[in-house]
Amino acid sequence: MQTVAVAKPTGNLLLDSIPEGEFLRIQKVLKYVCLKEGETLSTQGEQTQYIYFPTTALISCRGNGSDGETVEIYSVGHEGLAEPASILTGIAAVTVEVQIAGDAYRVTIDDLCNAIRETKELPELLLKYAYSLAVRMVQATKCAMFHTVRQRLVLWLLLASRSHGPTIPSTHRAIAEALGARRASVTVEMEELAAKGIIARRRGRITILNRSELEAASCECYKLIKAGQEPDIKCYPLTHIPERAVS
Repeated sequence: MQTVAVAKPTGNLLLDSIPEGEFLRIQKVLKYVCLKEGETLSTQGEQTQYIYFPTTALISCRGNGSDGETVEIYSVGHEGLAEPASILTGIAAVTVEVQIAGDAYRVTIDDLCNAIRETKELPELLLKYAYSLAVRMVQATKCAMFHTVRQRLVLWLLLASRSHGPTIPSTHRAIAEALGARRASVTVEMEELAAKGIIARRRGRITILNRSELEAASCECYKLIKAGQEPDIKCYPLTHIPERAVS
């Protein structure tokens, strides 16, 4: 791990939205880290120590089945943090794995909880993010149950591009694992999207060429997720942050 001085803009939208005075409070406990593809940051059901704010990395948060199968619940890029549920208990609700290598800032859960108790705007920002994440997880669950592989793939590409840009460094296999789908099914859908000029594929990279057409091919889940990320959502203030159940 490399330690560097943290200054705005950090490259993480949530960190950069913290008012300057409050950012100074959390600035001293943030650590810069380089994340490697496939690195596991926390495991579902196990105690965890850190919260991560990605800047260029894309982090996949997945649910694990009893037979070892996994499905992506949500992914996090430069717009947020992973994994907020552990703030309250210190136990990871999902398995957090690096899907696209890159940079991030991390902070211990204890340090973040202390900062939350000592600031005014930070708790509200985290609450808004938690709301948008809840909307996203509801829609992702519905999408996985009721929608086609094409629709689920389009949703994944749209969300990945919002946090990582139009060129997404990922393979068909990695996306299939995230969707809980067969690799061959993902390849077929990719080929059809490429034939329509919506995306372009090179080894290990997917580039969105026509975003409007990609959005037109999406299910209603994307619009609902996008609406849940609007910055002017009203949240009631948090007046008390309890001590974590697990220290």
